[in-house]
Amino acid sequence: MLRRKTRGSNSTQPALAPVPAENADHLSSPAAARGPSAVQIPIQIDLACDRALHEQIGEQIRFLISGGKLRPGCYIPSTRQLAEHLGVSRNTVLLAYQRLASEGYIDATKGSHTYVSAAHAMSVVPRADLRSPSPAWSAAIRRPPILFFGEAQRLVHLGRKPLFDFFVGRPCPKCFPRQAWRRLLLQRLASAGSSLSEYQHPAGLLELRHAIAEHLGPARGMNVRAAQVIIVNGIQEALNIIARLFVKPGTPVAIENPCYRGALSTFESYGAEMIPVPVDEDGIRVDRLPERVVSLIYVTPSHQFPTGETLTFERRV
Repeated sequence: MLRRKTRGSNSTQPALAPVPAENADHLSSPAAARGPSAVQIPIQIDLACDRALHEQIGEQIRFLISGGKLRPGCYIPSTRQLAEHLGVSRNTVLLAYQRLASEGYIDATKGSHTYVSAAHAMSVVPRADLRSPSPAWSAAIRRPPILFFGEAQRLVHLGRKPLFDFFVGRPCPKCFPRQAWRRLLLQRLASAGSSLSEYQHPAGLLELRHAIAEHLGPARGMNVRAAQVIIVNGIQEALNIIARLFVKPGTPVAIENPCYRGALSTFESYGAEMIPVPVDEDGIRVDRLPERVVSLIYVTPSHQFPTGETLTFERRV
């Protein structure tokens, strides 16, 4: 039935007579949901609620469809019918229906009925599957909660701005090639064409991955292909991907000491057992690496953070 909640009251008053028990299946049977029976859907609005009326209406219809109470092909009231029964303007119901249609929940044919979309039902996981996933599937996707405790950066001595800014991760803005950057951006925009509105490869722009692979050869001595390069938003996203692949609670991970605290916090958030390895003027002390097997070693061979040292050739090999 349709119910309307009055302002300042928690009670509801019926706007339509309840559906007889023998006709209760009208709500979910597309064959039976015809004409007046399509109006019998349980919706109530609260005029005292802070949420907009069209949002209340849309949310309840969305819940009925997702919960299987309104099945594919089932007719629902027209905007005029529902507005009259709820005592709201037709535009309010129209806004709710437009949102539901844009989300794929309902379909409407001009001059005809509005009904639950069959396409949406095909894309929804059955409720039974959501309630009782198989043990094997649950074990495969189970992950520890991410408990990242960041540390706020602060100045040791407050006061006027320092003459030389050595803040972490903040290069000199005067050294940034603004003109060259602007010229290259304009060139790229002019030749991009339809690619600006298309989905790109999830690993990143192919041209950029090729350029990085070619750079890593002479610059880092690495023989890699573009297919082996993944573009990420920053080091924290890269560390998170690595941790998801290699770390689980109790996994031993060796890390430089001192190190980049963002890496330490990410591995710890996945439950890793951190094993510190000291660093000197030649980089990480390979003679102090743990004798037992570890899943991974986090090391920055070039410009070690925070000391800035470079790992020597002898230690690399």
